[in-house]
Amino acid sequence: MADEPTASLDAANAMAVGRLIVDRARDRRVGVAMATHDPRVAELCDRVVELRAVSAG
Repeated sequence: MADEPTASLDAANAMAVGRLIVDRARDRRVGVAMATHDPRVAELCDRVVELRAVSAG
């Protein structure tokens, strides 16, 4: 699980960290659940689930 692992990074470093996480997971054949607001980092993933705000009422 990775909760916003690239949130405080500039664009280049965010992509480098995102690639590192995804590549290591693929190498080890494991899954990763990662939360991000960066669509470029999300594009690195094999599967993306978008969560949207829902108003009650």
